[in-house]
Amino acid sequence: MKHNRTAYRTIEILKYISTHKEAEMSELCQAFELPKTSCYDILETLMATGMVQVTQEQKKKYHLAVGAYQLGMGYLSHFSLEKSFEAPMQRLTNQLNKTCFFGIPDKTNVVYLIKKEPANPILTLGKVGATNPMYCTGLGKAMLAFMSSDTSDDLLDNMHFRPRTVFTHQSPESVKRELPVIRQQGYSVDFRELEDHGLCVAAPVFNAQGRVYGAVSVSDLYRPDEDVDAIGQAVKATAKELSIICGYIE
Repeated sequence: MKHNRTAYRTIEILKYISTHKEAEMSELCQAFELPKTSCYDILETLMATGMVQVTQEQKKKYHLAVGAYQLGMGYLSHFSLEKSFEAPMQRLTNQLNKTCFFGIPDKTNVVYLIKKEPANPILTLGKVGATNPMYCTGLGKAMLAFMSSDTSDDLLDNMHFRPRTVFTHQSPESVKRELPVIRQQGYSVDFRELEDHGLCVAAPVFNAQGRVYGAVSVSDLYRPDEDVDAIGQAVKATAKELSIICGYIE
């Protein structure tokens, strides 16, 4: 699909200013390889529409203005989590032919908020509104890995560990050893830790502040020949889509 270059650059400039809180025109020209005249025209248009304002110090610095705030609030007023997440989650379900979940943290547990199933599910695990411990679920471990270390340590130290299967983590230290691996690969795996016959692969979803909001996962019967990394990459891509929906900017 062909994109309008000016519209694309305008949006990217808005994202840049939002992420960096303020920016000089020379900084924007360098970041987007723009001629000064083109960058100036975009900034003037953004100022005229109330999206950006400027402060005059030694050099002009551009900030988001109230128009950008009103635009964001308009989105939030019509935001429905399930409706907004439905299409990306259903695509993931159809792509992998696995059940897809979205969950959020609830103290030391995960609560399942959204569930999407393929046309002919082999196995139905979990239900909307149910909870499970973080330490033995893909969703929970994905969230723990990308929280601050103080937060994850505090949660793990307050969990009551009990074996669900022979593969279940038995201590906070055991989970903590796995978290760096999850951060490195960007997704977590529950290899029969919650259910003897289950496999779950999950990735974190971030909010507009860059903090963990929840996680998305796919679940199915465990098969030793499953290409877990391929599944993980697909789940990560969907998690990124959901994060963008929540306002997250990398």
